[in-house]
Parts: sequence; C-alpha cells; structure tokens
Amino acid sequence: MNIAQCRATRSLCLSIGLAVIGVLAGSQTMLAATQTRYAGTASGSWDNVARATGAPDSSCAGTSSSAASLNLTNYGFTIPAGSTITGISVSLQYTTGPWEPTIRLLKAGTSAGTARTGHTGGTMCPGPLETHGGGNDLWGTSWTVEEINSSNFGVRYLPTWAANLLDYASITVYYFPNSFSDVPPSHMFYYYIETIYEEGITAGCAAGNFCPDNPVTRAQMAIFLEKAKRGASYVPPAPVGLFLDVPTSHWAAAWIERLANDQITAGCGSGIYCPEAVVTRAQMAVFLLKAEHGSTYVPPAATGLFLDVPTSHWAAAWIEKLADEDITAGCGTNTYCPDNPVTRGQMAVFLTKTFGFGEAPDD
Repeated sequence: MNIAQCRATRSLCLSIGLAVIGVLAGSQTMLAATQTRYAGTASGSWDNVARATGAPDSSCAGTSSSAASLNLTNYGFTIPAGSTITGISVSLQYTTGPWEPTIRLLKAGTSAGTARTGHTGGTMCPGPLETHGGGNDLWGTSWTVEEINSSNFGVRYLPTWAANLLDYASITVYYFPNSFSDVPPSHMFYYYIETIYEEGITAGCAAGNFCPDNPVTRAQMAIFLEKAKRGASYVPPAPVGLFLDVPTSHWAAAWIERLANDQITAGCGSGIYCPEAVVTRAQMAVFLLKAEHGSTYVPPAATGLFLDVPTSHWAAAWIEKLADEDITAGCGTNTYCPDNPVTRGQMAVFLTKTFGFGEAPDD
C-alpha cells in the first residue's frame, strides 16, 4: 500500500503503512509513514526471558523481583535515510501488582526521554494491553534515523512490584520519508512530490534532489504527462524524427513523439516542438485536461472566473475547467497568472490532483 492508497482511505497502515497526523506547517494534515516491529532480543534477570520477544503469543517472561528491569532491543527497524521522526508509540501486554511499573525508551542502550507510568493489576499471562505515545509524541527527546535503526533501540520495563509477567512490547515509529534533500516535510509541496515519486513518475533532477522551484520544460512535461497517464513502467516507441528540433538522439524524443501521437500537443510551430521552452500555467491547463479527458475534449465556454484571464484569452476555457475540477485555485485572489512558468513543485500538485494519485491534504 502506498501513500496515495493510504491517503484515500485515511487508514493506519502498520509495518509499511501510513498514518494521518497533523504535524506540518499551517493546519495541513499530512501523512506519516509507520513501521511496527517486535523485539528480537530480551535481557534481564527474568525467567524465560526470550518469551518477551516476538509477536504476542500468550507466552510470558516473568520475574518475582521488583528490582529486575527487562530490556527489549533489536527491533530491526529500517527507517529510510533522511526521514524525519515524528513520533513513537509502545504497546505492551503484561500483568503486575498494585504498583505501577515504569516504561522507558532505550537510545543506544540507555534510558532516554520521559518515563511513562504503566497500569496495575492482572493475574494471568498475557494480561491487559496498553499503549503509550503516538504519532506526535517523541517522548521528550529527539531521534535520528540511525538511533531508531540501531539494534540498541528499544524498551525498558522497570517493575515496582515483585510479580510481573510480560508477553511482548511492540514499537511503532512514525516518520516522514524524505526522498529528496531539498524537499523537507515542511515544504508546501512535500506530499505531492513524495506522491509522484512513489508513483514512479519522477526520480528527481539530480542525485538526491527534486529542484522544486525549477521551471518545467516542454521536454520534461512530455515525460511527466505520459508516465502519469500510462504508468511508471511505460516505455514509448522509438522516435522517428517527428519534430525538426527534436532529433531521435534527444533524451526525451520518444516521450515527445508519444505526446504528439496522443494528440495532446501539435508542437510549438511549423514542424517544431521547442523542447527547452518553459511551460506556462496556461499551456499546462490544456496539456493536463487533454491528457485526462482525451485529445478531442472541448471544455465549456469561459465565464470570466479569473481577473487576469478574460474570456477572450486563448486558454480561458481550459483554465476555468482546471479550476472547476479543483486542480487549481489560481495563484492569488481571483487570479491565475496564466503566463507564469510552471515549477516542478507545482507540476507535482497538478499531476497528483489531475490523475487522482491521492487525496489532497486538508487545509
């Protein structure tokens, strides 16, 4: 399940999933990925200590000492490098006496952050289930990906009563993947850029970067649209030299000719395509709607929705249809900025909304 699928259902997808939590700029609700893991190693002066590892199985480790802590580590997290950790939750199933145990997180094998107080009671394994923390809870400290992925990251259970039985302790880590170093989770287009990356529409502009503020060229636009329309695995036919300024050796020639054969574009002039020309917001409205609805689509007549796009504007009907489909709200109060270049960040928004790759973030 990917970002778009989880976003559409607003679900919590454990292990490789996504959680809807509001932690980013403004009032937007964005997606955090999650991983849930169980301890691979248990250590402490407990009986049958290995029973506290792995998934719940109603088989408990136990101790009759109120001074015997239990350390659970080696969780095997694989949080992607560069991710931002937003929260941690711990779920435990155990029994104890009338005094509450203390729950701590382990960083590099040492207790870190704020302690949590557990429940009391229970007489038989596996005991009651409880959860501490959550998607916005870092337990009073900061976390790096390296610390989370370390075999020494884990949970410490500190009893305060002589009788304790513990079945398991799972950890869920909430994080924002950061596929591109220049698009942190706080970036206004983060969700959209991550979405088209997961869809396989783009790998960025250079090693580890997306270049969200760079303008989109007509050559780049051909690839964006065809991959969005046909899927990331699509390979266009070999080019034949359809445009005078796009030789068959051009890096995007096959994509440009596919776009032309789909009748989404006829080029920019007599026999030419202008592959390095920047795409304007007016042009993009036409490209997107033709890719979405087909080359023969004709939008309804314009009514004058935007102050800077009179009904006589060559792309007015296309621009207003784009707004009508909630793909754009313009560039300002009642304006669209039709002649402004489309940036790569904006392109991610246009593609995500046009082709329904995911539900847009809440504003």
